[in-house]
Amino acid sequence: MSFANHSHLKVFSGDQNKLVKEPTIPTWVPKFQIKVFCLSKCRTKELHNEVPKFLYYQYDLRVIDLSYNNFGGKAHLWLLENNTRMRAFLMKGKSFITNDLQFPSHSNPYMSVIDISKNKIQGQILANICSIFPQLRWLNLSSNILGGNIPPCLGSLSTGLFFDLSDNQLYGGIPKKLAKSGSLFFLRLSNNRLSAR
Repeated sequence: MSFANHSHLKVFSGDQNKLVKEPTIPTWVPKFQIKVFCLSKCRTKELHNEVPKFLYYQYDLRVIDLSYNNFGGKAHLWLLENNTRMRAFLMKGKSFITNDLQFPSHSNPYMSVIDISKNKIQGQILANICSIFPQLRWLNLSSNILGGNIPPCLGSLSTGLFFDLSDNQLYGGIPKKLAKSGSLFFLRLSNNRLSAR
C-alpha cells in the first residue's frame, strides 16, 4: 500500500497487522503531515523491523503509538525533537534500547502522556523533565533499567497525575513535593531501591 498520493492524510491506524520490510526505494518525502499514527501490536517475521522511514519527515504529529512491535535499536526520541506539538508518545513493549534517556532540549507545552515502559532503557530521569513537559499528566517509565533519583519537580505538576516508575533501579527517597502533592491520582514505585527518609 502506498501513501504517495494521499496529500491530505491526517490519521492512520494500523494496529495488529503483519509488517513486512519496506522495499529499498529512492528517498521518498511524503506530501502529507500526519497528526495521529498508530501501529501497535503488529506481527513480523523479521527479528527487528525498522520504524517506517516516512516518519523522519513528519513535523506535526500529535499522537504516536508504536507499542509492542519488534522495532529494535535505540528509542526513537527524535520523534519528540521533530514534533514539538506532540501530545501522546507511546512506545512500550521491549523494543528499544538506550543507555541515555535524553528527552528534547526544547520545551513541549502540549505533551501530556509518555509511556515508554517495558523496554531496556538505562540512565536517569532528567531533573528538568517538568520544564520540558509542563503539562505532563501520565508518565509510565516502569520495567526499564533507570537509576538515579526521582525528580522532585514531579510533585509540582497539577491535575490528576499518573506516575508509574516501578521495576527500575531508582534510589534515594520519595521527594517531599511528590509525597505531599494533592494532584496525584496514581503513584507506583515498587521494585526499586528507594529508602525511607
